[in-house]
Amino acid sequence: MLREDDGGDLIARLWPATELQAVLPQEPDEFFDLAGPMPAGYEDQRSFRRFYLRQRAIMHLGKSYYGIYVKDISRQGIGMLSPIQLLPLDRPTLILAGGKKVAYRIMRCRRFAKHCYEIGAELAASDVPQEVPEQISPTAHVIR
Repeated sequence: MLREDDGGDLIARLWPATELQAVLPQEPDEFFDLAGPMPAGYEDQRSFRRFYLRQRAIMHLGKSYYGIYVKDISRQGIGMLSPIQLLPLDRPTLILAGGKKVAYRIMRCRRFAKHCYEIGAELAASDVPQEVPEQISPTAHVIR
């Protein structure tokens, strides 16, 4: 079940105007029902534990905005589903529920299906202006 807090209203308003929206690789109820800490694998070498964080968000890259799904989050990174392929070291800014803007550096990208790329990213050390647009207008989609 998709649960959005007061910041979800912002995401709900911006989502339809994005260039492309990610497609979930499973049923929405199945995706959004996961919550809490993720199980750690036997050979997991991560510094910080990951937690399920299932919500929609907006990704800003270049002059375009995209609708993404956040999968999980930790103190150093985030997992998400993107509608476009991203390259290592790309630096998108995410607008999360609540209106918080956070910059990330892409570390890996794997294609699941059309408009569904699993992305792993780590926090990028940069100052991101916190002004969030009240509305966005689609731009011509740039094939990368």
